[in-house]
Amino acid sequence: MIELSNQTLGKTSDSLACHTSEDVHTIAVAMAGQCRRTLDICARHLDPAVLDNAEFGEAVKQLAISSRYARIRLIVLLPETLHSRSHQLLRLAHELPTFIQVRVPGETHKDFNEAMLIADETGYIHRVLSDRYDGVAHFNDRLFASELTRHFNDIWAHGEVDQNFRRLSL
Repeated sequence: MIELSNQTLGKTSDSLACHTSEDVHTIAVAMAGQCRRTLDICARHLDPAVLDNAEFGEAVKQLAISSRYARIRLIVLLPETLHSRSHQLLRLAHELPTFIQVRVPGETHKDFNEAMLIADETGYIHRVLSDRYDGVAHFNDRLFASELTRHFNDIWAHGEVDQNFRRLSL
């Protein structure tokens, strides 16, 4: 398991290798918990092993309610997998729509298959293949985080709202 006691968003310069869902989950919770302004997540189906649990959900909720300027954006690459089941982040998006928004990729990015979590445009978790947990994380790499953010913004700008997420029965 990855040790994160000395990792601080915007300060720590260590690169971390991820190999398991536990690694990605541990880092995601730490980043979301330290995040103060923006959290951007792009994932296949919002990785249930990583993002659909009370610990991560609470970190996201605290970010959303901590500042009126908070912005949380979710891009779901395979939304069909979530249409028939509940997910904590989608419930939060329904409860806090001013702060949490969800889109699916448009036609331009329909074959995109990376996973990323970008915290305050400073820290990130990046996986080249969204269906694998192998990736890299960094709590303070503004240069690469801004590159990921530019890519995320492009997918977001060409993305669409999936009407099935609006009709969740909660």
